[in-house]
Amino acid sequence: MIKKIYKKSLGLLLAAAMMLSVAGCSDMKKAEAATQSATEATTSVAYADSENAEFQQYIKDAFEEDVMSSTITYHSSVKDFASFGLERPTKAYWVKDMPKGTAEEIFATEKKKVQDRYDRLMSFEGTALTEDEYFTFLAEKSSLEVTLKAYDYPLMAEQFYPGKGVQSQLGPIFAEYIFNDKQDIEDYLTLMETFPEYVEYSCTINDWRASQGYAMQDNMADVVIEQCNTFNADKDNHFLTQEFANKIDAADFLSADEKAAYKEKEQEAIQKLFEGVDMIKKDVTANKGKSSVTGGLCKYPEGKDYINNYLIPANAGCEKTGDELVAEYDKRIGQIQTEISMIMQSNPEAYQYCMENAATAFAEFDKKDITQAVDAITEVTMDEYPELPKINYHASNMSQVTSDILSTWLAYYLHPAFDDLDNNVIRANINHPENKWLTLSHEGCPGHMYQFNYFMSTNPNPLRMISPTLAYKEGWAVYSCYNTYDEFDFPDTDDDEIIGKFFRLQAELGYLVNERIDLGINYEGWDVAAFGEFITKLGVQPEMAEQLYASYSVNTPGVYLNYTEAYYQMNGMREYAEKKLGSRFDPVEFHKVVLTAGPCMYKDLKFKVDEYIEKNR
Repeated sequence: MIKKIYKKSLGLLLAAAMMLSVAGCSDMKKAEAATQSATEATTSVAYADSENAEFQQYIKDAFEEDVMSSTITYHSSVKDFASFGLERPTKAYWVKDMPKGTAEEIFATEKKKVQDRYDRLMSFEGTALTEDEYFTFLAEKSSLEVTLKAYDYPLMAEQFYPGKGVQSQLGPIFAEYIFNDKQDIEDYLTLMETFPEYVEYSCTINDWRASQGYAMQDNMADVVIEQCNTFNADKDNHFLTQEFANKIDAADFLSADEKAAYKEKEQEAIQKLFEGVDMIKKDVTANKGKSSVTGGLCKYPEGKDYINNYLIPANAGCEKTGDELVAEYDKRIGQIQTEISMIMQSNPEAYQYCMENAATAFAEFDKKDITQAVDAITEVTMDEYPELPKINYHASNMSQVTSDILSTWLAYYLHPAFDDLDNNVIRANINHPENKWLTLSHEGCPGHMYQFNYFMSTNPNPLRMISPTLAYKEGWAVYSCYNTYDEFDFPDTDDDEIIGKFFRLQAELGYLVNERIDLGINYEGWDVAAFGEFITKLGVQPEMAEQLYASYSVNTPGVYLNYTEAYYQMNGMREYAEKKLGSRFDPVEFHKVVLTAGPCMYKDLKFKVDEYIEKNR
């Protein structure tokens, strides 16, 4: 599974302007913990001493349903099928038992499947469960409830968003596909050959949405069309063909004749991949001009409800409204301005260093290659985290084509199969070689790679391994990478601590401004004029409003919630524990609790944190 960090360059442009406009700020207020929605006392739970056989069967069945949902999922998650009680499919598929019929029938079929699973889960409510089973119940319940909410808004289900549509992820999907045996190669080729069928399925949904006035808006469609053009630009010398040939040449289980035969088969199969990409381009082009609204999601009748009831829980991992986030983010922007003003007033030399070296402070570190950078960060930033044996990983840049298509991705982390933990992968966008410290601490240690490997070291049950809760994963990665600023050795200064704080605030502000604008456009309905008013208050020239608005309006709605609210929830959890425990708070033990809990909604994570607090008062 891919964990990615998005760029915040536009946010940093606005943030940089704000850095120059904080001198008048004076009132300093501490940020409130972001876990206000879950401050009730922990309910005592009596755990069973022995496992519930029926619930264990539920775990097994639900894991099998999730991991076998697509070949891409099971290939990235399982190496030895028998060890998980699974039978390896004989033919690859994009979606298992892909629903047929109209878009309405597809949604009805998929919703019933989720509802049936939820009803089965709820049959265990109130039954005797072990500690692990009970928390699995909580996490699964919350996850399914969020998924069910999505089916209340089928017309909002855009299939080809620039940041998450399949056309944007074909590079990583195929370039990172590992060949352990001949069946892996056959599956890879089958996925290419059947890609048009999957695209047809997605287009059925998108065409129905377009017929109801919910087509992708034209400026976003243009980005998708350009992604398709970029991917198909060099068919005769495609980077995936080169990657395939390299992996085939390295496959020691193939003879020379078999290698030649597979390379020939790939030449035929990739044509179907190109065909599917052209189908996406054709469909998106045909639906241009069919959107009934201009502007953000809130312009649709159910737009705000969709954001409040699904998009925020799914991307932030909490239950807040857009109104609450808008108010909190406006307040936090002011607080950051004030904190920077305090730095300027209390340590003008450090502030001057930051202003003069904003673009160069990390330049020497950025000269390291990716592996060197990941290792260097790991060596000096892990004191507050529980120990873990050395993690084996592979790191390099993305291909140029993938870097261009994934223009908003700074890097990504791919976790290995659950039973083959030595194949962690980190890829960096070759177009964004700057600020490796933040980017690679996010993807590597103490970020995604460390979080995944620590969780796996706790021997979680299979269903917990495959948890889809991205808000926890990104919240942890942002929280932990921000903390690494405390450990960076800035050149030519002794003010590392205060300078690190400055750059952490700048990074936070970059993402915060991005998500505040996302809420402005998609939740409040900002037009260019309203957007211009906002950025002008931040010190950006008003004549830039139209150009910047166009850039922001093609972002995938809600994507920055992973990097803002999810972070505030995670950081707020620490502040909450520190306040409750005082001098008894131990960051290593706190992190152990969070990491052992694993991916879940934040209300469920708080349940585990409250247990930790009760045991350590």
